[in-house]
Amino acid sequence: TLTPGTLVQFLIYATLVAGSVAAFSAIWGEVMRAAGATERLVELLNAEDTVADPAPPGAPPSLHGAITFAGVPFNYPARPDVPTLTSVSLSVQPGETVAIVGPSGSGKSTLFQLLLRFYDPHTGRVTLDGTDISELAREELRTAFALVPQEPVIFAASAADNIRFGRPGARDEEVY
Repeated sequence: TLTPGTLVQFLIYATLVAGSVAAFSAIWGEVMRAAGATERLVELLNAEDTVADPAPPGAPPSLHGAITFAGVPFNYPARPDVPTLTSVSLSVQPGETVAIVGPSGSGKSTLFQLLLRFYDPHTGRVTLDGTDISELAREELRTAFALVPQEPVIFAASAADNIRFGRPGARDEEVY
């Protein structure tokens, strides 16, 4: 008793409903992914910083650039039983060029994370111009270093804007 027009109407409605259900399931998947990401972000926001600035922080060093690692071992907090560095001793003098090479996971990046105080070693000392870096405010310490990553990020802007990213108020002469 179905007319051809009613059948076509039914098929159009069925197609619309099926498309809506498919779109809803895709949106629901995105919502669940966003909920998981939000949970991780809240976790990060509530995380306590294990590296603290001294109170009051020491005077900034003279910034000649002498870096010393003296008997520094290190294990990441997530893997306390796996040593990343074992009693590293290293001295770099101002103007000296030093290459740190090794396979992936051998601790090259860890040295820089310790130098910039993303982590503090439990024993040993890291000094900048003879001052233990744990006595310095992290912001003051980090302004003494420039980092060129292995894979630099370039923004969709002019070369000058990319150079100014770290210091937006830089004059044209400084950028040049």
